[in-house]
Amino acid sequence: MGQGMPEGQNQAVLNPGSRSQGAQPQGGEPRSQPQAQETAAEGLDHPTLQRAEELVDHLGERIGHFAHTLSLRFRKATARAREEVQDIWAEAQHIKTRGRS
Repeated sequence: MGQGMPEGQNQAVLNPGSRSQGAQPQGGEPRSQPQAQETAAEGLDHPTLQRAEELVDHLGERIGHFAHTLSLRFRKATARAREEVQDIWAEAQHIKTRGRS
């Protein structure tokens, strides 16, 4: 199942929290999760974090623009299809009434 990974390492990849549970540093005290997260956050410098936020914001704007454009095209296509159906219906009614007279 691990495809080249030892069983324990595969489990750690699937569930990263399982590695730190019960693990103790050499001092004998349990390692706490919040400290590990704070250390990771301190490792990122402010400009890198700001750039990442800008990229995510820009991606959100692009997705919003794409969704708006897609919605507009869908509404236009629906309106054209509705008009075509109305024209076909009107033509059918005309043919029907012409056949009676």
